[in-house]
Amino acid sequence: MARSEPIISRARRALQAKREDVEDNIINKATRLMGAQAAAAVVCVLVAAFSYMAYVGTEDTCPVHPVSLKSWFAGMAISHLAAAVIFSLMLFALLSVLDSQVRQIRMWAREPPAPTPSPTPASAPAPSPTTSTPTPEPPAPTPAPAPA
Repeated sequence: MARSEPIISRARRALQAKREDVEDNIINKATRLMGAQAAAAVVCVLVAAFSYMAYVGTEDTCPVHPVSLKSWFAGMAISHLAAAVIFSLMLFALLSVLDSQVRQIRMWAREPPAPTPSPTPASAPAPSPTTSTPTPEPPAPTPAPAPA
């Protein structure tokens, strides 16, 4: 059974389409994405802080099964701190992508515009007169003295 198109080329096309979608989202929704990631990081830090305060205030004598409250609060604090770090890393990654796009746009803006062809052919410029400076000839060899 022959396939009309290999699976690798279909996967590449699908990945290229997804990449274009991501670039479009970054360009059009950058402010919203950065705000959401920063807000999520702040919320995670706050939840981690409250979990840590609950961890400190909980006694080991609380009979809760299968997990004690103290270890549950510690796990919550650690997992939310990890999530805050991940959100912060995602924010910095987004900022680096935006920075690279801004650099590309700046380089594109600095390039001189390509010359546009004129509708009538231009005549060839006349050659400029060149002044040639004569090169000095080397001095003639002096005759050797006669033997005595």
